Amino acid sequence: MNVKKIIVSTILLTVVMVGIAEANRNPGNIWAVHSDGAREDYFNLGEDVFLEGQNLKEDWTYLYCIFDKDERSSAYQQVLKSGYVDTNSMGYIPPQYIWTIPKGDFSGHDYRVDLVINSSNGCDGIIKAKRDTFYSYTNSIPEFGTVVIPAAIAIGAIFLTRRR
Repeated sequence: MNVKKIIVSTILLTVVMVGIAEANRNPGNIWAVHSDGAREDYFNLGEDVFLEGQNLKEDWTYLYCIFDKDERSSAYQQVLKSGYVDTNSMGYIPPQYIWTIPKGDFSGHDYRVDLVINSSNGCDGIIKAKRDTFYSYTNSIPEFGTVVIPAAIAIGAIFLTRRR
């Protein structure tokens, strides 16, 4: 057996195990929540979005970044807003206001909030700690049949009652 290979393998295995342990050190979760703390993924236009988290690093300030999904691809690209949230002594983020869904968002956007471990680069090229996806309700235009058919029936009823 080659002692040098054993030592190198042991060192590499140790480095990998330390990296895995560091990645799993903060196994917490985050959620985009409503003002009442409800953990629903859909928000109305003009509604405030809050961030809640648990089992994170205690007494820590995290950078959060809100991304918008490009409608022509599956990538979250545009940073809409960023800011900071704090954990308490138990690693809990009580619901903290982070953003408001735009009132003019009629396309039902997909949004993502990332909680960042290393914020030295801001929201670009970051190592993300946790993420959650949330959506806005669409304000759809009624379909043709749901408007025209009842209108045609009402107009026909008016003409029938006037002819008699």
